[in-house]
Amino acid sequence: AAAGLGVPEWDRLEPVELLANASGFVARQLGRLIANADRRGGRIDKAQIEGLAALARMMDRWEALAAARAKQDRTKSDDELADIFAKITDKILELAASEAVRIRGRDRSGRARRRRGGGVVRPDAAGPDPAVAAG
Repeated sequence: AAAGLGVPEWDRLEPVELLANASGFVARQLGRLIANADRRGGRIDKAQIEGLAALARMMDRWEALAAARAKQDRTKSDDELADIFAKITDKILELAASEAVRIRGRDRSGRARRRRGGGVVRPDAAGPDPAVAAG
């Protein structure tokens, strides 16, 4: 039946597309109603007017629902982006901490620091960097 109206299958349309197609349908019907009224000397069919008014009210409700759905989709998208940014921030902090530990295990020349007793200072046991603590 919908194919006879020149529109795609209604149940497969997104809400915005559905609203656009319904709006076009109502506009075409209104045009036909006016053309028929002109041919009949200005008489308008009350039942057709009431039917178009009911469709217009339904489209208003659809528009409100589509706006609410779009807002919900934006909120969901914003929440998803916030989650992604939080994960990126966590990874940056993790990498920065790892690099700080690695750097603490080296002296200014880039060589591994040596303990007074001759052993190499392990990065995780290096303690605070004197240059960082002083500055």
